[in-house]
Amino acid sequence: VFAPLMEFLSELLFSPRLENGAFPAGVVESEKQNLLNAMLARVNDKRSYANSQLLRTMCAGQPYGVPRIGEPEDLDEITPQSLYAHYRQILETSRVELFYMGSLAPEQVAEVLRQTLQAPPRAGQVVPVGTTPVPAARPVQEPRFVTETMDVTQGKLSLGFFTDITANDPRYPALVLAATVFGGGATSKLFTNVREQMSLCYYASASFEKFKGVLAVASGVEFSKLETAKKEILRQLEACCSGEISDYELESARGYLVSDLKIAMDSPGRLDDFYMGQILLESSATMQDLSDAIARVTKEEAAQAARALRLDTIYELQGVQA
Repeated sequence: VFAPLMEFLSELLFSPRLENGAFPAGVVESEKQNLLNAMLARVNDKRSYANSQLLRTMCAGQPYGVPRIGEPEDLDEITPQSLYAHYRQILETSRVELFYMGSLAPEQVAEVLRQTLQAPPRAGQVVPVGTTPVPAARPVQEPRFVTETMDVTQGKLSLGFFTDITANDPRYPALVLAATVFGGGATSKLFTNVREQMSLCYYASASFEKFKGVLAVASGVEFSKLETAKKEILRQLEACCSGEISDYELESARGYLVSDLKIAMDSPGRLDDFYMGQILLESSATMQDLSDAIARVTKEEAAQAARALRLDTIYELQGVQA
């Protein structure tokens, strides 16, 4: 069914329904309302909302600081005509990458794609797609502190760190391992110490954005424990930086990452996402290469990578005072 499916996809992409040379007004207004509803609903997931507010502060003035689906005020400027013009601009100037995973021979796939994807108009120079470099360090010495108050029963504490280590840096595997030791699983320092042993958080974890160089810690905390939790989270990171990492913590984190990469190698969606990233990085490295690199990281290298993190922003979501 590959060829017929590609023909159908081509029709969807390049022959949309139009009214008076633009997208149908009724459909545009309906989708604008759907998008607005999604924007307004973001605040309902307080964990995701806290992380979004953290990134909005850290990356203010940068594309990465803009929520993925935009802001409500952005919708006012969209008309059927402007949206269609934007759609045409995307077809004409955006970079195109094609991925295929399946049993067909590569030359057979290429021939089908050549036949079915002839329609996109290409005009002028294709706009290159790349990654945004890590911003220069802010002149402010102390981390920014942001507090927001809502009618919630559980506080949220998010900490954002910048680093100059990104996915194309030789130190990247070491930082991935360090971040996992710190807050990447059930054997991490945040989970076992801050959550389990000290009962300071309902949850506590860390995630790393490999293109932007941002590590974000997310936690759910009782209001009275926000300050204590913050100090303990930072203390656990300091332990990583100083090499206070047990063999169990290191090998558990390593095993978790290697196992996850093996699972990803069997996932079409994750392979597609990974290799799209590799194209942006102009890298030919595979998931297996990354797995092998993580397997070679020493405790000292992980600690050194952790020391490249610098605290930029602390965000707290607190409850309304009675």
